[in-house]
Amino acid sequence: MYASAFASVSSLVVHIAFATLYLFVVPDIARCLANISHTPLLFLSSLPAHSSPGHGLAHSHTLSPATALGVSSLHISLRGRRRSLLLPRKVLDKIDLVAVTPTGSSKTGFLFLTIIVMIAIAANPSLCPSASFPKDPAIVVVCPTNSIEQQMEENMAKLGIRAVMINADTMAAARIRGEDLWSKARAGISMLILGPEKLISKGFQDLLKCDSFMTIVFMRARFRSGIPLIGLTATLLSEPAIADAIFNLLGVNRGEFYLLRRSNARHDIQILFRTLHSGIDGLGFPELAWVVKNQDKTIIFGTTISLVFRIKIYLDSLLPKGVDRDLRVRAYHSINWPDKNLETIELFKTNPLCQIIVSTNGLAQGNDISVIKTVIQSDAENAADAKKDGTVAMDRPVAEIISSRCKPFIQDNLFGNPAEDTPCLCKTCTTLPPTARPTICRCSDCLPEVSADIYTPKPKDKKPPSDIPASHRLTKPMKEVGTARLEEFRLTVWFEASDLTSGLTPLAEFLPDDVIRLILDRISTPHCLV
Repeated sequence: MYASAFASVSSLVVHIAFATLYLFVVPDIARCLANISHTPLLFLSSLPAHSSPGHGLAHSHTLSPATALGVSSLHISLRGRRRSLLLPRKVLDKIDLVAVTPTGSSKTGFLFLTIIVMIAIAANPSLCPSASFPKDPAIVVVCPTNSIEQQMEENMAKLGIRAVMINADTMAAARIRGEDLWSKARAGISMLILGPEKLISKGFQDLLKCDSFMTIVFMRARFRSGIPLIGLTATLLSEPAIADAIFNLLGVNRGEFYLLRRSNARHDIQILFRTLHSGIDGLGFPELAWVVKNQDKTIIFGTTISLVFRIKIYLDSLLPKGVDRDLRVRAYHSINWPDKNLETIELFKTNPLCQIIVSTNGLAQGNDISVIKTVIQSDAENAADAKKDGTVAMDRPVAEIISSRCKPFIQDNLFGNPAEDTPCLCKTCTTLPPTARPTICRCSDCLPEVSADIYTPKPKDKKPPSDIPASHRLTKPMKEVGTARLEEFRLTVWFEASDLTSGLTPLAEFLPDDVIRLILDRISTPHCLV
């Protein structure tokens, strides 16, 4: 999830329910901007898209800005398709737009396309006299994770847009070089990429005081009227209460903005649900053993660094001798040095021997890694939280998908996906059409798997009879007290352990939960802790 704002105005990051929104606003503020005239991706026609002979741009004041500019004649080499042109058209016509588009539908292309339209008009107002943009427009992008920031910077560089990325990692590297990134961001760039934590930093506040910037606020009500807002998401639930909450936060009202809703179903992806029989706190995950055998590029997501560490160690143990384990299976998480995480992504993309990444959710959003064949998502965090205080941790939409008899069907219902999208007739889509909806659903409920990859646990041996008489065993309240005391002891040992020898050892490894249960099962009441 990341949000964007044009011409030095920050955007708010919105994540409500399943909604991941990109927010764009266009205020009138000038900034110094590098010359991007070399960018070959934009061609503006010399005539309006629907003009009659003899009615050129000199008479375009009678037309809407979008029509006067001839936005429909834009030629781009992005996979944005013709639908991509809706964004600059709405911005030009000062119309709010909320668009629901699937993942991989060139949201970055939407962003880039609107920037270059603004730059083109700012550089040559005669292209569209009825439109008004700052002389030197710029953009601020706020991303939730460093990996998205890095990818955004790389993509903009490829498109000829000069960008500066500011987060904890780049700030640390800049200090070593003796460079002030906040000063660098004041001029000579067209995009400033930030992590959310930098919005409250002193450097950012000082930047806002610069004459090239206007004060940044997070609620649209604080902006002057006439600033169009564009929200882009792949996951806007159709439930009216949730959708209205998001619209209210954006400051738009139903019926007063343009809503583009495409299906977010990805028919080129097969959805499979499997049961994890192994304990999530354990050291073995035989359900994942097939990943090592099939050789496909795979990303496995774990909700904690501890889980990522244990999954990697288990997969390493399955590799034969002579295999470079640190190359074959890589770990991606915040404890790693930033350079190592970047190296992991690069190796995964380019080195065929790098097969598996085990990652926290920091790599789960907004990343475009085309070589991925399989993605495995675990949700241990919700399972653990559900035990606490009797609360229900799982979102209702997630529960509906898990319990449904057809995953794509319930997904279409939850997100209000249209039965069929209007086909795009642009050259890109006609040459490489998107994957059509299959005639037979291939989800794991409609088409049950028959595969040797599926792990079936062996029947557990019956629990041997206890040699402690039933009358002397600990009662349930006693076991609860004993568990609390032993967990407190475990925490004390963990705090006092040496960072040098045990700094990366997870808390659960000092005294595993199954060992605690075994200890309490072997204690009789005469030896009970007090």
